[in-house]
Amino acid sequence: VAVQNEARRGNFSKNQVLVRDIVIVNQDGSGNFSTITDAVAAAPNNSMSTSGYFLKYIIAGIYEEYVSIATPRQF
Repeated sequence: VAVQNEARRGNFSKNQVLVRDIVIVNQDGSGNFSTITDAVAAAPNNSMSTSGYFLKYIIAGIYEEYVSIATPRQF
C-alpha cells in the first residue's frame, strides 16, 4: 500500500518506470478488486507506456476464473 501511495503522488526518479495506477486484487475484498478479471477490465484501452503503466498486484491465492486480456489492453 505504501508503494501505491507513492505512485499516486508521482514520486519517481528518472530511472523508474512511470506508473499510472496500482490496484490490488485480493479475494477477501480488502483490495481494489476481488477477481483478476475485474482488475483487467478496469485497465485503460490502448494506453501507451509514456502515459504510465496500470499495475496489478495479485495477492496469493487460488483464483478459479478464466482470464482473457483483449488485444487493445496494453500493460
